[in-house]
Amino acid sequence: MKIQRILYKVFVLFNLVLAICFMLYAINLSRGYKLWDFQVFYGAVLNVIAGSLSHTNFGVANLPFWYFPWVSWIFLPLALFPFEIDSLLFLAIGLSILALVIHSLAKHYQAFGILDCIYMFSI
Repeated sequence: MKIQRILYKVFVLFNLVLAICFMLYAINLSRGYKLWDFQVFYGAVLNVIAGSLSHTNFGVANLPFWYFPWVSWIFLPLALFPFEIDSLLFLAIGLSILALVIHSLAKHYQAFGILDCIYMFSI
């Protein structure tokens, strides 16, 4: 039983290191303008501010804005900053929401320890 706990701790820490590496990779991609989904959101917001339709926006990868027009309104506060800062904010907001969901699940079920929460976050 003790070996299983040690293996579980090693497995969780390994997954956490991989998740941190992936987050750093995503941040590095955002500096190179390769967050294609966010480029579509950001371009749709810029179109809305310019007074044109949000559906006429296509990102670098020619991905269209398929969402309802009010979805672009959610991203309006992000149009105040340049793309580099907005992409980091977009990633930070997503990670914060993920941490909040995991915390609320752990609080609700009360069966999760800190390692279980770290494991869920890293997955």
